[in-house]
Amino acid sequence: MAKKPIKNARRHAYKASGEGIKVAKRQAKAAFALLLLCILLLVIFAFWYKSSPETLKDFLSVFLPQNTPDSSKDPSLAPAKGELVIHFVDVGQGDGIVLQLPGGETMIIDAGPGKSSNLILDYIDGLGITTFDYLVLTHSDEDHVGKMDDVLNKYEVKKVYRPNVAEDIIDTKAYSAFLEAVKNEQGVVDCFSDYNADFGSVENGWHFDFIIPTLEQYSSVKSSSSESKNAISPIMQLSYGGRKILFTGDANETSEEWFADAVQIGGMQKSYYDVDVLKVGHHGSSGSTTAAFLDVVRPEYAVISYGVDNKYGHPHTEALVRLHAIGVSESEIYGTGEYGTVVLKLSDTDGDGMYEMTFTSAKIGNVLNTADSATSAFFAVKQFLSLITSV
Repeated sequence: MAKKPIKNARRHAYKASGEGIKVAKRQAKAAFALLLLCILLLVIFAFWYKSSPETLKDFLSVFLPQNTPDSSKDPSLAPAKGELVIHFVDVGQGDGIVLQLPGGETMIIDAGPGKSSNLILDYIDGLGITTFDYLVLTHSDEDHVGKMDDVLNKYEVKKVYRPNVAEDIIDTKAYSAFLEAVKNEQGVVDCFSDYNADFGSVENGWHFDFIIPTLEQYSSVKSSSSESKNAISPIMQLSYGGRKILFTGDANETSEEWFADAVQIGGMQKSYYDVDVLKVGHHGSSGSTTAAFLDVVRPEYAVISYGVDNKYGHPHTEALVRLHAIGVSESEIYGTGEYGTVVLKLSDTDGDGMYEMTFTSAKIGNVLNTADSATSAFFAVKQFLSLITSV
């Protein structure tokens, strides 16, 4: 009689063991299916990144924490006394530059495209900036003015410098939104950015010089063509601590010819325009950064703002070759598409009055170097993973 319970126990044990095996198999199948799904999604995102990195970056920025500085958490990001810090913010295919000036004043030059999500705003917030003493809009292209109305609406702005062009000539939606925001900004001083608009601080030793356009050059713009809008981008020089940085917006061959004229008739020594750092015009387009222009400014370093795999092919080989021809090597050219946000610091570290320049990068690695060979899924996945870590 004792054998029956034993048989029943064995039967239940076998049954339980069989059920356990079935459960394990189901779990293994589910895990395998999940793995396949993850691989499929990874490949989809990788090829999405390869074909349109900027749209994927905007999509991911909604779900992933932004890689923005926070000067309240990292004291090293806050400018030291007497230090000038320039942030060439990675806004994709566009321009957005934030300056922390000696003495505590702040400036913004352009604000990137409207489709760049809140990249520029998040970056500004990370720096702890709530007020801009100076806002400079170089011209009305969407990739420069797109987020400028948001900047005006979110932060206090004391002084605006903008193109001296009739509104009926440049009537784009983004530029109109910017002008409306300027009108709604309480207490703002609205100025035109022509050669008479220079400003600076004698006490803190810096000067911002609008070299061109002149009023006559502004008045020569009679159309809203792309070339006309780019031509009115002011060429501006910031001087501090014996160093000079030249900002150019989307300056093109016409602008650079105006600049050459200003050099000839301006009464300044040619060496006055010999700069340390050039923000390359029009994202490194072949129609800018001409040999004649470079022969005057002769920078030691160059910064180019552009988006990875942009549809224009910026920066163009012709512009890079011309930079190399005057001695600016590959390692002295810093592109936001390659390095992410580029930060330039000018500081008198030794207290001897000789200001040193330090460049730092927000992103490690060079996506452009792998672009030509990124024909396989392996390289696309590798680039996608690097994107995730940098968002």
